[in-house]
Amino acid sequence: MSTLERLNAEQCDAPDPDHRCLSLEEAGPVLDSLTSKTAQSILVELSDEPGTPGEVADRVDTSLQNVGYHLSKLEDAGLVTVVGTRYSSKGREMNVYASAVRSLVIGSPSGE
Repeated sequence: MSTLERLNAEQCDAPDPDHRCLSLEEAGPVLDSLTSKTAQSILVELSDEPGTPGEVADRVDTSLQNVGYHLSKLEDAGLVTVVGTRYSSKGREMNVYASAVRSLVIGSPSGE
């Protein structure tokens, strides 16, 4: 479940690991990466528990290729990050992804 919360400008001035504050100009790539319901589901799943692309594909019931596409966009937008590696039963090294944010705040910079 997503939550919308109104923060005042001072809450975005101080660094807070629970809130990532973006100006309206910075928000484009982030919003673009979240236009798909699949991307949104991936981000929610990774905020609950880190996982490999294969694990995430199983959890959101989509293909590995689809997850790879969305992970790339989410990573470019700074919403997910690689937090480690695991090895498959075949010995292949796989990245483990996790959400890089707990919440996003998009709005005008303070004082505007």
